[in-house]
Amino acid sequence: MKFQKINLSSYVKPSKYLRWQQGDNHIRVLTDGYIYNVLGKRTARGYVRAIVGDKDIPEFLKDAEPKLTYGFVVYSHDTGHFHIVETGPTLGDMLVQLLQQKPDEEFKTTDIIVHRMGEKLDTKYTAHYADKPGKLPEGVDKNNPEFLMMLRNFNE
Repeated sequence: MKFQKINLSSYVKPSKYLRWQQGDNHIRVLTDGYIYNVLGKRTARGYVRAIVGDKDIPEFLKDAEPKLTYGFVVYSHDTGHFHIVETGPTLGDMLVQLLQQKPDEEFKTTDIIVHRMGEKLDTKYTAHYADKPGKLPEGVDKNNPEFLMMLRNFNE
């Protein structure tokens, strides 16, 4: 892995999950979407979650209410990294309907702008295709190790 200089003015802690920022978020969806149910609870050591259907669900999660989750692997132009987008039905359905507008997986070549406004329960999203077709940076393709690592989350 190459060393990357940290840009102190735009540094965000790296994460495999994309956190939507206020305003416009510029992404490229690189996989089909996935729908699955997630169980989760806060603990003293953080948030523990399990996907329904996994064989080893911890006993203390058995009483948790499953949440319908939509998952995608994306490239974020804002962070310069691949991420997993896990979202609920509101934004998930909006993204699926947007992807359906493009024939034959053409959505994988078109950027999407997701606009976030509000906080917590008052959060609202809009999503639309970018007006101008964008190019992915060099090295951002299906053979990129970071992309393959994110993809493994949906193929295990």
